[in-house]
Amino acid sequence: MNTDADRKNLVLTRDAINQASQQTRLLYGVLVKEIREESRLTQDEVASRSGVSSRTIRNIETGAVAGQADKLIKIFIAMGVDIDGDLYSADTQRHLRLLGSLIVRIEENHRASAVTHAAVLLADEIRRHPAPDPESPTSNVTHAHFRGVGDSVDDEPGIKQPPSKMRTAARKGTRKADEAPYAE
Repeated sequence: MNTDADRKNLVLTRDAINQASQQTRLLYGVLVKEIREESRLTQDEVASRSGVSSRTIRNIETGAVAGQADKLIKIFIAMGVDIDGDLYSADTQRHLRLLGSLIVRIEENHRASAVTHAAVLLADEIRRHPAPDPESPTSNVTHAHFRGVGDSVDDEPGIKQPPSKMRTAARKGTRKADEAPYAE
């Protein structure tokens, strides 16, 4: 069993956790630790939010025990993981949490425009590196798919750089958000 690849492909849904084998629940335990650390939560904070003891959380994270499904579900919910949503892999949910944490740091009246720019960049990547399944709903995404997300990229008065220049600025670390992405 390739633990790293298997963990990245775990599906984080209530049903998947409930149906998981003992071996798979051990992988969920490793994932609990990764998500908790990425979220900058302590075991005690997760314990307080979930109603699961910090000792049990520690045992689940270290692989001393394969967490019971109901406890894993409580822990993931306490950490903000959407286990009742779409069937996204753990890796995709991690990326979504990262994007969400960035979006909330944007002034509210500029968020739609920023999301539109990000969606355009992602659409470019989809065209360059399409999903292996030609029937995938993302295999034919175009810039036009994102016109409804926010104002048109070209018509947005608050954006002074086209997306290609924003990518360059982000790589150089010239924006404040790039200097301290986790600063509150």
